[in-house]
Amino acid sequence: MPKERNVFLLLQDIKQNIEKALRYTKDLSFDDFLAQEIIQDATLRVIQVVGEACYRATKEQKQAYPQIEWAKIARSRHILVHHYETIDFVVIWRIIQEHLPLLAKQIEEILTRQS
Repeated sequence: MPKERNVFLLLQDIKQNIEKALRYTKDLSFDDFLAQEIIQDATLRVIQVVGEACYRATKEQKQAYPQIEWAKIARSRHILVHHYETIDFVVIWRIIQEHLPLLAKQIEEILTRQS
């Protein structure tokens, strides 16, 4: 198991990877996304990193920030890694378009309050 990281470093990791996913898919339609395998692969990778960072958060860290759906996000990483054959790009697109911006906002609020 990796060494425990400060929650603010984990949140920064999540924020940076969300920014990557949003940057990679900026101005793309769903059809554009489906047509660009390299964008799909890059986006899946950063979503996996977000999930791994959530998985690594300690119980205490998760309890301190209950507005973040730590377990649900970590499960998405598990599905992408271990059940890759079942990836549904409609779901991935919804994560990119709806869930990641909301998570980024939640993290930004936490980081702003703590600085």
